[in-house]
Formats: sequence, C-alpha cells, structure tokens
Amino acid sequence: MRSAPLLLPVLAALAWGAPSAAPVEPAPDRARAAAEAGIRYLLSIQNSDGSFGSHAQGSPYKIRAAVPGGTRAFHAASTSLALMALLAAPGEDPALLAARSRAADWVVKHGRARRADGEELYAVWALAYGLQAISRCLSAPPSDFDPGAARAAAARMIESIVRYQTLDGGWTYYDFNAQTARPSGDSMTFTSAAILIALHEARAAGLTVPAPVIARGVRSLARCRTREGMYVYSYDWRMHPASGINRRPGSLTRTPACDLALHLFDGGVSREAMLAGVENLAAKAPFARMAYHRPVPHESWFAVSGYFYLFGYHYAGEVLKRLPGPVSPALRDALIEEVLYTRHPDGSFWDYQLYGYHKVYGTAYAVTALLAFIR
Repeated sequence: MRSAPLLLPVLAALAWGAPSAAPVEPAPDRARAAAEAGIRYLLSIQNSDGSFGSHAQGSPYKIRAAVPGGTRAFHAASTSLALMALLAAPGEDPALLAARSRAADWVVKHGRARRADGEELYAVWALAYGLQAISRCLSAPPSDFDPGAARAAAARMIESIVRYQTLDGGWTYYDFNAQTARPSGDSMTFTSAAILIALHEARAAGLTVPAPVIARGVRSLARCRTREGMYVYSYDWRMHPASGINRRPGSLTRTPACDLALHLFDGGVSREAMLAGVENLAAKAPFARMAYHRPVPHESWFAVSGYFYLFGYHYAGEVLKRLPGPVSPALRDALIEEVLYTRHPDGSFWDYQLYGYHKVYGTAYAVTALLAFIR
C-alpha cells in the first residue's frame, strides 16, 4: 500500500495522454438512425403474405394463448402495429411503399380477430390496432389501396369492439368471471384507452362509431383515474388505489394512453396534465426498466410487466404529437434514451418475449415513438 502514492503521478500522466472518448451523437440523430434501422428490420422480416411475425418462435416460457385464436390475435395486432410504423416512416423508397401496400391489404382482409374462448379476448388488441391502422390508411392511402373494402373491414371491426365492451363500459382481454357473450370481466384501463384512441381516429376518418359506446368507455375510464392523476390497473382496483400496481411507479406506462384517451373525448384531462404524465414517465423510468425482459407478467416491483415498457413510450409519443410546439430538449432526450435502451443488434426493439411477435410489436412501438419525439 505504501507504493500506491508513487503510482498516482504515473496514472495521471497516462490519463492525460490517453485519447479522449469519441463524442456522443446528439440524441435526435441517434433516434433517427435507430428508427431507420427499425424500418429496415421490419422490411427484412415481412412475411410473403404481407403480415408480420409468427407463433412458431420464442422462449420455453410463453404467456397463455389459446390455439389458434390467441396467437392469431397476436399476429393481427402485431401486423397492424407494423403497418402503422411503415406509414409513419418518411420517404418514398419503393421497398417501403410495396411493404405498406402488402401489409394494408393483409390487415383489411385478416385484421379482424375473434374471441379465442370464454376467458381470452386478445382479439381486442387486434381490433384496436387494426381499426387504427385502417383509419390511417384512409387518411393517407398506400398504393393499390381499396377504400371501399377498407371501410367495410373497419365497420366489422367496430361491430366486434361494440360486442366486446364489458358490462362496466370498458374493454378487457380476459374474462375470468362468467365468460358471457358481453364480457363480464373487469375492464383494464390501458386496454380501454387503446380502443378509445382507435375509435377517435376512426371517427376522424369518417367511419361511424356509436356515440353511446364511446360515452360508456369514457365514463368507465374516468372512474379509474385517481385524484393524483394516475390510473388503477383495472375497474375492480378502484377501491384499492394505494396498492402497488396502482401507485405512480405502477401506473407510469399506462398513464399516457389513458390521459390521451380522456383528452380526445373531453374527459377532463388537459394538455398540461398529459405533459405531466409523460414527464413522470421519463423521470421515474427505472421502475419501468426493472420489468424489462422479465418473462413472468407482473413479477417486477409495483407489479409492472415487461410488455408495458414500449407501450408506454409509444403512447407518450402519441401525446407529444398532439401538444402544441416542441417539448423541452431535456425531456425529448430522456424519452429517446429510454426507447434506445431496448434496441438490439439486429435493429429490432423488444421488451417482452411473446412467441415470435415481440420484435414486431416492439419495433413498431419504438419506431413510432422515436419519430414522434423528433418530429
């Protein structure tokens, strides 16, 4: 130990003479490059029929999914998300345009998933994202897009969304209660939010959406908002707002979607409140990170699941797109860094292994988020 002081001048000299670290590119530049790589990844894995993903991959541990209805719902939802990412990508590259056209054709023909069995309603995710993707195609049609067929397909999706609305007015992807035709399970706030946002875009695209359905959905979601501006996990948790899953760290990744859904339908959430929800997501990001890549749902602190991670940042981007003016560079860069945290060497993004669909939905969420952050 007596020789340690003699080493200090040597180490200092070495450090002084060492080359400086390469400068880090600005976050927006890295976000743009990562989004472009994500699009290239999606183009490279598109199936021959225009869809994305497969049930035939994944880890030994898999979340429950009825065969074939459950995995078909994942397939349709992932393909619709990928289509929205392709639509968001700038440029007129022929490969991109062709991929958009093929994906849109698949969603119009196959995007309406059905309830797998009495308990599983993963179809609601396929319906939400399928309807949203078709609505965006109607606003900016890909080549060879048939608006008439698309409107008919969207109308059928809306019929299913109405059918699957729960007794409390929201939507859920499980019915562990009576398994009735109109689901008796308690609605989940983030699922209700995703569907309400899709219905809003459908209405903006000129599609007919029953007003009572929207009113019931908004009322159900608003009842699940706490006085602190957070959202309980599901309708049955309203009487337990202090439970871990319902506290701010547990609510972070579902708050942007829920805030946006209520804001779009004048449900009492202001632009300032939406921005605060996104700021909270960035400030308390480690709570979301702790669930990243964990295979068992809700095993992390505050019962957070890995599949909420990119969901939260995707809807944070949707919020920021609707705010006037740019956000602060500090917030923008913080959000970008959290999305880039999930990037993998092949250009994909993912947060939770889901058969062979995780890289599809994860990359789609990430690309749309990054492009929204740097808009």
